[in-house]
Amino acid sequence: MATNTSHNEPSSYFSKEISFTQRQTYFYVILSFEILIGLSGNSLFLLSFKKAKHCTSNMYVIMRGLSVVDIGSCLSFALMPIQELLVKEYRAQYELCRYQMLLSNAFFLNNILHIHLLGIDRYIAITRPHR
Repeated sequence: MATNTSHNEPSSYFSKEISFTQRQTYFYVILSFEILIGLSGNSLFLLSFKKAKHCTSNMYVIMRGLSVVDIGSCLSFALMPIQELLVKEYRAQYELCRYQMLLSNAFFLNNILHIHLLGIDRYIAITRPHR
């Protein structure tokens, strides 16, 4: 019994239907859409905090910081398509890629620390509600 194994490989689906430049274009469109959603959502979040004067507890301060970090994270991800379009030299692309990875890791760590602080703040608020 002869079986056709060419359809079992994941790369065979992509290599026949979509070229590399088409995949790269789809990636940039999806990445740009995610960046726009992240920037607009966090900007609206910060704007609503600015208008609401009663949001002064620790949780709101931490959430403001988390929004600022998310905006920075979105902007650091925007560096990747921009540097590929503008810089044609391989060495410069490598250096910019390293800086982009450094920024994304720093923002990722900062997000984790903010969420950790939110958890501690909520724990204290639940265990000691009237302090």
